[in-house]
Amino acid sequence: MRTRVAMVGLAGLLLAGCSSNAVEQIEVEEQTAYSLTQLFGQTPEVLCPADLEAEVGTEMICAVYPVDEDAEYEAYLTVTAVEGDIAHFDIELSDPLD
Repeated sequence: MRTRVAMVGLAGLLLAGCSSNAVEQIEVEEQTAYSLTQLFGQTPEVLCPADLEAEVGTEMICAVYPVDEDAEYEAYLTVTAVEGDIAHFDIELSDPLD
């Protein structure tokens, strides 16, 4: 089951480089972790597999490891809009993985 946690992008993520159409992996991880901080009470570790392509409908799954929890979650990211050099995306969080 997935729970919609956040709509990231109110502040947005800047695209990497002038001619790039992707958000750097580290930026995606940091913004996702920041967005999940209130849910977990502390900033979790987030690991994403690559840069996030800045194209509406692009999806990515990142691993989420909350501090003080022996659990792993999956964060499902979906790009919802791209405005200039800012990409907006939603985050849905899985139940803890077994």
